[in-house]
Amino acid sequence: MAASQFEYDVAISFGYKDEPFANKLYELLKGRLKVFLYSKEQEKLAGTDGEATFNEVFGTQAKLVVVLYREAWGKTPFTRFEETAIRNRAYSDGYDFTVFIPMDDTERQKVPNWVPKNRLYVGLERWGIEGACGVIEARFSELGGEIHEETVQEIAAKAAEKLAYEDRREKHLSTHEGVNAQRASFDEVREKLIEGVATIQKSLPAIALTEKHDGRPGGSMVFLSNPIAMSVGWRPEYANVMRESRLQATFWNGHPPWPGIMTFDTPQEGASISFAPDLTEDGRPAWKQTHKAAAALLSPSGVADVILKWFLAKIQKG
Repeated sequence: MAASQFEYDVAISFGYKDEPFANKLYELLKGRLKVFLYSKEQEKLAGTDGEATFNEVFGTQAKLVVVLYREAWGKTPFTRFEETAIRNRAYSDGYDFTVFIPMDDTERQKVPNWVPKNRLYVGLERWGIEGACGVIEARFSELGGEIHEETVQEIAAKAAEKLAYEDRREKHLSTHEGVNAQRASFDEVREKLIEGVATIQKSLPAIALTEKHDGRPGGSMVFLSNPIAMSVGWRPEYANVMRESRLQATFWNGHPPWPGIMTFDTPQEGASISFAPDLTEDGRPAWKQTHKAAAALLSPSGVADVILKWFLAKIQKG
């Protein structure tokens, strides 16, 4: 297909857990490439047939397709349409039009098993999101695409957008309204964790995993799989500042400290992972893993996913 026949330079496929990262990727690429991102095109796509639209975008309209891959990709309605379109296109064109970015470095399968083994993928731990943009632009150029060189006015406008975002982010991290919004986001994390535990209970009844929480907005919770457990909590030190606060999941040998629970043996605190409160560029509360150098912003679902997989890995190890 000739370059002029493509409506988009790049189309990004992602699951809902990775929407904050997809938005950031879009913001970094949009000045130099014409990027399709569903969340940015909803008004334009309203009323269209979802399956037909995604088949066209990922099957014919985008010169390069970027997949933010994790195990659930291809199993939701929209990503299932996108996977079908990509595989049908690859049947005749090969996989050179794709770039896969694994979003969960704990999974053994970094890309779908139908992707040729000699295909390279972008490792975020090594490259970071800026490096990922560089790989995407390089692959686009290899396909014969021309990257738009931004004008002084465009660069200035982009810088102004970035400064405005940093101002919004600062207000989010240091105002009462921001703390309340982040607390609501933490409550979403708790809901997703509870849903995840219910799924694990059905799939792995042998580990007898249970959960309990205090029921208060912003309250802590614990996960129990005798004799090991995990506590999860987030509580900013001040009502209007949360810059140094952390959402933390901690592994325990024994029942974690909990109101009304007395144990004969003192529980032993083990490893932990933590997430700092943050804000997406489109103004939604998010979380950033503090134990990763090149961590992406995560939605509540993304945080719950990371925590549960980390805990299950600890259980299997123990």
